[in-house]
Amino acid sequence: DLGRKVPTMDWATRMRIAIGAANGLAYLHDDCEPRIIHGNIKPTNILLDSNFKAKVSEFGIAKCTVEADPCIISQVAGTTGYLAPEFRKEGRLTEKADVYAFGVVLLELISARKPLNLVHWAKPLLLQALRDDIYDAVVDPKLANEYNLDEMLRMVVCVLACVDHAPGYRPKILEVVRMLEGIMPVEELKAIVISRGASNNSQIKRSSNNHVPISNCTPFTYEELANATDDFSRDNLLGEGGFGPVHKGVLLDGKLVAVKQLNSKSSQGESEFLSEIEII
Repeated sequence: DLGRKVPTMDWATRMRIAIGAANGLAYLHDDCEPRIIHGNIKPTNILLDSNFKAKVSEFGIAKCTVEADPCIISQVAGTTGYLAPEFRKEGRLTEKADVYAFGVVLLELISARKPLNLVHWAKPLLLQALRDDIYDAVVDPKLANEYNLDEMLRMVVCVLACVDHAPGYRPKILEVVRMLEGIMPVEELKAIVISRGASNNSQIKRSSNNHVPISNCTPFTYEELANATDDFSRDNLLGEGGFGPVHKGVLLDGKLVAVKQLNSKSSQGESEFLSEIEII
């Protein structure tokens, strides 16, 4: 019946799914011999039984490895929105790529939003939520504020740690399990993710200070353009001109854009590049 209203999943069920899926992924990473890197963690690959107990499934691109070195995948598979930056750009598949994808899944459980550009949208809101201890801006409004505040804090901290741009700063999935289950104290990791967020913001501000103002143009940070173009992936490359490459991108509002980069080795000067922008 297409007209039937789907009931809102309560917070306790969302937590149960998060912990169950985290335990399943921890089994693959830490208890299997050889260990297994899933490579395509997303909600449709997490099966639920009648009691909403979660099981990780669909091992089509999973890799078994006994070494700490990353697997290099020449033809990157996976699903847009869940791909860790290093996997999307370089084909480097490690346990930390699974952790990144799981962070996006947690973010979906919190917000009930679709994954495209979700991390980019949510990061500043999550950081502010941690500082203020108010989560209204990111939480699914259908929950109507009916959630456990300590559990929400733990899940938000896990999300920010898991989706860190640098793999080395992401936790092991077993640490995520312990955090979600309330076994591990939250304050230390909370301080780390807030510090990381402040550091990244200062880098973005420094880089934005180097921009050349153009009248009637909307400025974007490098991070915004990188997110819009999937980190300037070759899949989004439209072509290369005299100034440098042009990538297709999708902004947070869904607007389709072309992002042109000035190649520092180009024989054409910056003034010509800026003149072309003003003409456009």
